[in-house]
Amino acid sequence: GNILGQYCIAAREAASVMNTYYVPLDAAFVEEWHKHPGHTGVLLTKEGCHPTIEGYKLIADTFMKAWNLED
Repeated sequence: GNILGQYCIAAREAASVMNTYYVPLDAAFVEEWHKHPGHTGVLLTKEGCHPTIEGYKLIADTFMKAWNLED
């Protein structure tokens, strides 16, 4: 099954219950994936889970944008 999808749903629900801000990193990864049509391998992760340097940059950029700390 899609355990990552289940995790993302649970994280969103937990953020809602705890009345805290949720930064949708999963959506950022999907959006970036769609910018590279035809890509068949891992794009921002080493094996589908752990980020590459580019993946970590996307995570940092996504948080900076969510917190209005962009350059």
